[in-house]
Amino acid sequence: MPRSIPRSARLALAAILFAAAPAAAAELPQPTGAVPPTNTPTGANAPTTVPAAPTAPQPPSGWLGLRLANRDGKVVASAVLSAGPADRAGLAAGDTILAINGQPVATSEAMIAIIRALPPASTVEVTLGGTTPRTLKATLAERPKNDQEIFRKLVGSHFPAAHGVGLDQKPVELASEGQPTVIYFWATWCPSCSRTAPQLSALQRELGHDATIIALSPEDQADVAAYAAKHTDLAYTIATDADLASIPQIWVAAYPSWLVIDRAGTIVGAHIGAGEVGAVETELRELVRQSAK
Repeated sequence: MPRSIPRSARLALAAILFAAAPAAAAELPQPTGAVPPTNTPTGANAPTTVPAAPTAPQPPSGWLGLRLANRDGKVVASAVLSAGPADRAGLAAGDTILAINGQPVATSEAMIAIIRALPPASTVEVTLGGTTPRTLKATLAERPKNDQEIFRKLVGSHFPAAHGVGLDQKPVELASEGQPTVIYFWATWCPSCSRTAPQLSALQRELGHDATIIALSPEDQADVAAYAAKHTDLAYTIATDADLASIPQIWVAAYPSWLVIDRAGTIVGAHIGAGEVGAVETELRELVRQSAK
């Protein structure tokens, strides 16, 4: 299973519009051979147990594809998911949101409540602040169940222009149009990443200059450089991007994760977990084969 990203490696968020509903509490195992307490009637005098009524399914709620932060008494979009409803409407990271459907919002919590009360496919007016306030219209989507589902929604969108920092302190372009690319999200503390690294290195050696694999870590560069110094057999490019801040449109929920990008810059695959490395290989080889035509 992919390991969840620790809070220190994630963006600091006051609220998250895509957050999944709280998980149900796990059932505790019952002890074997247990007997009822002495003050509990048994036999014919035992009270009838009435089964609990089934919980009615919750109707789907609306979703904008935004991460929000409360800053100086205002609601700010700290990240906008690539190809999500807010992105299609024209919202961008850093926008200040003043109102939804004319209703002022002073906190991210208030905005979340408004959006989630609306069904998917609703059209909302989002009033943005700035020198000249403006209003955009966005069509809500259905709120995804979890972060993994959000990550997979990136398929079909264009990978944003962004740079990491290589171990030589020079910029590393994360996706170069004209060549198939894999962005490999990893961390030095991730044991699953260590297991998949040899397979990715072998793939990079096999494909050579026909494809690029970039391992992108959100960690401090000194830590990543120390790790790389101990693992000199890694054949792919290693880069860092603190908290993945240069690509707020890409929401990574767990490590390892991969984005497979074609030579036009379109994301064609989004995979989470060590078990998906085979699918990554298959997709990248196919892109290289297509490029050779």
